[in-house]
Amino acid sequence: MPFMGTLQGNQSFVLDVTPAVEASEATAETVSYLNSSGNIRDIEILTEMNSQGTVSRVIPKNTVRIYIEINLPRDGLVQARVQQGATIHLTDLAFDGRLVFDVV
Repeated sequence: MPFMGTLQGNQSFVLDVTPAVEASEATAETVSYLNSSGNIRDIEILTEMNSQGTVSRVIPKNTVRIYIEINLPRDGLVQARVQQGATIHLTDLAFDGRLVFDVV
Protein backbone atom coordinates (compact mmCIF):
# COMPACT_ATOMS: atom_id res chain seq x y z
CA MET A 1 0.00 0.00 0.00
CA PRO A 2 2.28 2.79 -1.17
CA PHE A 3 1.75 6.35 0.01
CA MET A 4 1.81 8.29 -3.24
CA GLY A 5 1.72 11.89 -1.97
CA THR A 6 -0.87 14.64 -1.70
CA LEU A 7 -3.74 15.92 -3.80
CA GLN A 8 -5.40 19.33 -3.62
CA GLY A 9 -8.94 19.06 -2.27
CA ASN A 10 -10.23 21.92 -4.42
CA GLN A 11 -9.19 20.33 -7.75
CA SER A 12 -10.35 17.25 -9.61
CA PHE A 13 -7.90 14.49 -10.52
CA VAL A 14 -7.62 12.00 -13.36
CA LEU A 15 -7.23 8.28 -12.72
CA ASP A 16 -5.76 6.33 -15.64
CA VAL A 17 -5.22 2.56 -15.42
CA THR A 18 -3.51 1.04 -18.45
CA PRO A 19 -2.79 -2.70 -18.79
CA ALA A 20 0.66 -3.70 -20.05
CA VAL A 21 -1.03 -5.90 -22.64
CA GLU A 22 -4.64 -5.82 -23.72
CA ALA A 23 -6.47 -7.85 -21.12
CA SER A 24 -9.44 -10.04 -21.91
CA GLU A 25 -10.78 -9.47 -18.40
CA ALA A 26 -11.72 -6.37 -16.46
CA THR A 27 -9.68 -4.32 -14.02
CA ALA A 28 -11.67 -3.24 -10.96
CA GLU A 29 -11.01 0.05 -9.18
CA THR A 30 -12.48 1.27 -5.91
CA VAL A 31 -11.95 4.90 -4.89
CA SER A 32 -12.67 5.61 -1.21
CA TYR A 33 -12.78 9.14 0.21
CA LEU A 34 -12.25 9.39 3.99
CA ASN A 35 -13.04 12.32 6.29
CA SER A 36 -11.03 13.47 9.32
CA SER A 37 -12.92 11.02 11.59
CA GLY A 38 -11.68 8.12 9.46
CA ASN A 39 -15.16 7.42 8.12
CA ILE A 40 -15.81 6.79 4.46
CA ARG A 41 -17.22 10.02 3.04
CA ASP A 42 -17.93 8.56 -0.39
CA ILE A 43 -16.99 5.51 -2.43
CA GLU A 44 -16.87 4.90 -6.19
CA ILE A 45 -16.72 1.48 -7.82
CA LEU A 46 -15.32 1.41 -11.36
CA THR A 47 -14.76 -1.43 -13.83
CA GLU A 48 -12.49 -0.99 -16.83
CA MET A 49 -12.81 -3.49 -19.65
CA ASN A 50 -9.98 -4.45 -22.00
CA SER A 51 -7.75 -1.49 -22.80
CA GLN A 52 -7.12 1.63 -20.81
CA GLY A 53 -9.65 3.55 -18.81
CA THR A 54 -9.30 7.21 -17.88
CA VAL A 55 -11.73 8.82 -15.48
CA SER A 56 -11.86 12.31 -14.02
CA ARG A 57 -12.91 12.51 -10.38
CA VAL A 58 -14.05 15.38 -8.18
CA ILE A 59 -12.89 15.15 -4.55
CA PRO A 60 -15.86 15.46 -2.15
CA LYS A 61 -15.70 18.25 0.46
CA ASN A 62 -14.16 17.38 3.85
CA THR A 63 -12.01 14.57 2.38
CA VAL A 64 -8.60 14.15 4.07
CA ARG A 65 -7.44 10.83 2.57
CA ILE A 66 -8.10 8.86 -0.61
CA TYR A 67 -7.57 5.14 -1.11
CA ILE A 68 -7.54 3.82 -4.67
CA GLU A 69 -7.73 0.02 -4.72
CA ILE A 70 -6.89 -1.66 -8.00
CA ASN A 71 -7.72 -5.30 -8.63
CA LEU A 72 -5.99 -6.64 -11.71
CA PRO A 73 -7.20 -9.29 -14.12
CA ARG A 74 -5.56 -12.70 -13.74
CA ASP A 75 -1.94 -12.62 -14.92
CA GLY A 76 -2.28 -8.86 -15.30
CA LEU A 77 0.18 -5.99 -15.08
CA VAL A 78 -1.05 -2.39 -15.13
CA GLN A 79 0.33 1.10 -14.91
CA ALA A 80 -1.70 3.40 -12.67
CA ARG A 81 -1.44 7.16 -13.16
CA VAL A 82 -3.08 9.81 -11.01
CA GLN A 83 -2.77 13.32 -12.39
CA GLN A 84 -3.82 16.63 -10.90
CA GLY A 85 -2.79 19.62 -12.94
CA ALA A 86 0.90 19.26 -13.83
CA THR A 87 1.55 16.78 -11.00
CA ILE A 88 1.65 13.11 -12.00
CA HIS A 89 1.86 10.12 -9.64
CA LEU A 90 2.79 6.95 -11.52
CA THR A 91 3.26 3.32 -10.46
CA ASP A 92 3.31 -0.14 -12.01
CA LEU A 93 1.30 -2.90 -10.34
CA ALA A 94 1.89 -6.62 -10.83
CA PHE A 95 -0.46 -7.54 -7.97
CA ASP A 96 -3.67 -6.09 -6.58
CA GLY A 97 -2.77 -2.91 -4.73
CA ARG A 98 -3.86 0.26 -3.00
CA LEU A 99 -2.63 3.79 -3.65
CA VAL A 100 -2.90 6.23 -0.75
CA PHE A 101 -3.12 10.02 -0.99
CA ASP A 102 -3.51 12.71 1.64
CA VAL A 103 -5.77 15.59 0.66
CA VAL A 104 -4.73 19.12 1.60
